[in-house]
Amino acid sequence: MPKIWRRKPRSIKRNGPTYSAFPEFADFPMDIQRMIVEVAASQSKAEALKLLLVSSSFRQWTRPMIYRCIALETPTKLWDLSTDADPEGYQYIVRLLVRSNPLLDANLLEKCHNLKYLGIIDTQPDPRWAPAEIPFPKDSNASVWARQSSISPTHITIFRANQLGFDEIDTYWHPLSIFRNCTHLELNLSFRTCIWVGSTLDFPFHRLTRLTHFAISFGVALPDAESVEMLVRKALADAHNLRVVVLLFVKEDISTMWSLDEAALRAISGDKVVKLKSKHSSREREWLRAMSADHRGTMWQQAERELEARRRTPS
Repeated sequence: MPKIWRRKPRSIKRNGPTYSAFPEFADFPMDIQRMIVEVAASQSKAEALKLLLVSSSFRQWTRPMIYRCIALETPTKLWDLSTDADPEGYQYIVRLLVRSNPLLDANLLEKCHNLKYLGIIDTQPDPRWAPAEIPFPKDSNASVWARQSSISPTHITIFRANQLGFDEIDTYWHPLSIFRNCTHLELNLSFRTCIWVGSTLDFPFHRLTRLTHFAISFGVALPDAESVEMLVRKALADAHNLRVVVLLFVKEDISTMWSLDEAALRAISGDKVVKLKSKHSSREREWLRAMSADHRGTMWQQAERELEARRRTPS
């Protein structure tokens, strides 16, 4: 059992008289102390890091706040986190954005056993960042996600999905792939300059037997609406448990730049398709902020509420 914090309250001089700041804290029950510390730590990661240094109890209570959402935006951050400086921290990682190839992550992913939300971006190996002793795979950059893994997040987002060849996931599929328990999948299409080929987005939905929610988010206006419609049709046909399909537009005016037959998609889907507009200019930042946001404000929750409203409205 952690030791109750009994640190002497500091004195603060304000408008003349000297008094102790929050002297009653040490007299509170441990559960109340913990609640206060957790609320304070949840305000920002900087505040959590300060509280981490107060005592062993504070360290135990604030560590989950610090680790629950990690963005590995550079290989340096990736390797730093993989050095086991704080081995107990891995168990608290709930949301992880990986901006690197998993073959070069020093086995980081395999340590995050409580990972629920995984964001994948820039999975193509870059020779400038790789240690010389680690060989590059000979196959596609997408195939690494089909291999055996000890983790199985339920929510997976693939950023810049139109850069990856998803047919490799089907070719190298392992029953214990990282996708095996995925219930919520988002493919983010972010680059206008990428070659737009239908086969590039031929995702093996038939492998995701537990998939119930699928989203396509758009960061730019893509010229080929037909390919998007084909992708949605494939998801509806191959993912037999699919209940919700979301088309998320990151910019306000993006839906006017190209024509997508939303009515036709709703008709073939049994009215499972919902079109939403994001309140953020960057889908990556929005994804990272979702941990601190109201759960009812997530993309999936908005879609569920709209579909429920449709069902209640007489046709």
